[in-house]
Parts: sequence; C-alpha cells; structure tokens
Amino acid sequence: APQNWTQEGMAEDLHTLLAASKESGPVLIVAHSMGGLVARQYIRKYPKDVVGLVLLDATSDEDFAELNAAATAVVPQLDAAIASSTPGVPVVGMPAGTAPEMTMAFTPEILRGVKTEFEALDRLPKEMKQAGGFGNLGDLPLIVVRRGKTSQPANEADLSHQRIQENLAKLSTRGSLIVATNSGHTIALDEPAVVADAVRKLLDELALNKDKK
Repeated sequence: APQNWTQEGMAEDLHTLLAASKESGPVLIVAHSMGGLVARQYIRKYPKDVVGLVLLDATSDEDFAELNAAATAVVPQLDAAIASSTPGVPVVGMPAGTAPEMTMAFTPEILRGVKTEFEALDRLPKEMKQAGGFGNLGDLPLIVVRRGKTSQPANEADLSHQRIQENLAKLSTRGSLIVATNSGHTIALDEPAVVADAVRKLLDELALNKDKK
C-alpha cells in the first residue's frame, strides 16, 4: 500500500481497477468489516457506478470511538509482529488443517494492510468520523448481514454491535438486515452460503426492477 494512503485513495484505486478490468458497470459491491466504510466512500464519490451494496458485519461511522481504542491497542502489536516476520509466513503458529484463507490472514502482507486501514481511517476529515459522517444511501438496494454469534449471554458490546448493524440497514429506504446465525465476524468464511444468498437476493431485486421499467 502507498504511504499516507487515504480512504478516498482506496475508492479511487477501486475505480481504476474496475475500469482496467473492462467490466461493464454499474456494479454490486460486497464489503466486509472496515471495507464497509471504503464501499460507502466509493458510493459517495461514484454514486452512478453502483447498483447495490451488501455489507458483511461492516464497520459503521458510529464505530469511531471503538476504532480509535482498537487502533491504539492493535497498531503497536501489528508493528511488532511485522518487524519479526517472514514474508508469506503467518506471524503466529497455525494448527494443522487450518484453512488457507485463515492462514493467509495472519501473514505480514495482510497485517500491513490492516495497519494501513487503521491509518486511513485516522486521516479522514473530522466531520466524517462521527455518526452520520458518511451520509445515507438514499434508495440504493442494500442488504446488511451481521454475525449471529455473541457472548453468552450477549454483553453490552454485542448489543451495541447489533444496534449499529440495524442502523446500517436503515441507511437506505430499500435496506434490509440478515443475521448469519452461525457466524462470527468472518461471515464469508463461516457461512459463505449466506453471503451468496444475499447477493442473489439483490440481483433478483435489480432484475425485477429492470423488468418493470
């Protein structure tokens, strides 16, 4: 990742990548975790290029207090892990049989990306680092998929997360919420069928709306 990368720069890079791929838009975006804010940044900048959005346990502009606390704790740990790492090798021991996707998530290359995401969030304008700072999504077709697994019983952090995910679904007049009952934060790994179903549901809605015109 470039030095001093910003969220706006990430959105511009995605736009450039899509143009280079020769794929004819507009596109449906699926975004996970902090990628949810990048997706919303992209939609702010290129609203006509996006026909729908699926958010997977996505970060919200209501999460900045938690994000700031996490960055303070996590970034020094990432620096230490990366400093003593070997390219392509997970920074922690992984049990035999661990899925390749999970192994890759702990390589220094991916961890540098995580650090870059935290730094990009910190560079956002102050007015965006608050609830409502990224604006709403109008009538864009939207499905929010949140994790179903919680502490037992659900603690305050779990309940806050559920409330924020419900609020994400309200960003569009055509938004809805799905709970991935058997998933933690990595929904695409835990229940890929739920993600596929959400994408199909949006595609069916878009096709139906097109037929009505």
